[in-house]
Amino acid sequence: MSQFLKHRAYSVRSTIEARDANKFNNLSKEIEASQPSTINKENWVVHVSKKPLSSVERPIPGKGPKFAPTPGKIPTKDIVDEVEAAIVRLPEDTKHSIRTATASILHRARLPPHNNISKSERKASKSMKEDASRVIMKADKGNCFVVMDRTNNNEKMETLLSDRQTYQLVPKPLFAKIERKLNHKLLDLNKKGKIDDSTYYKLRSADAIPPAIRGSIKHH
Repeated sequence: MSQFLKHRAYSVRSTIEARDANKFNNLSKEIEASQPSTINKENWVVHVSKKPLSSVERPIPGKGPKFAPTPGKIPTKDIVDEVEAAIVRLPEDTKHSIRTATASILHRARLPPHNNISKSERKASKSMKEDASRVIMKADKGNCFVVMDRTNNNEKMETLLSDRQTYQLVPKPLFAKIERKLNHKLLDLNKKGKIDDSTYYKLRSADAIPPAIRGSIKHH
């Protein structure tokens, strides 16, 4: 009886293992078939500018919108400035904790050992940023960049903004007034004990930035 059960258990296990192996092989084949063998990076850059991209410039937008070149140095000052601007309305003890943590992180920070961009590409990237005659921006859809003349882009933006059914000119910005009303309401709620100091400082607005039109380019 013991021998029979042992043989039965071995047979069931072998059947299950063979079935699972077959499923795995079929799934691997489906995944391989669904993935392209090569990625065509030429589709990542749509060039509609009259000024052609050089052989060094063209691969840079083709690296994709999430590409970040290895920095030449850690931007310590910029990081500290951003942190200070973000914590300006927080309680002092919270500020101290964040500053201490930031200083500790910056002290341990090290640059990556390898550059992900060549010197010629870095120089070309800087040149493209400083070129006022062209605009390089992410397309409204898809994972690609569009390179176009700034004059052409400005004309398209002017056409959009001239639509008075969508946009309306205002004599002066309204955001400062809205911000004052919001902060006054929050302060009133704080004084009445409806919200605590921590919530008040988190919700309080300072130097509000008005919404901006992006002007994403449709390339299809």
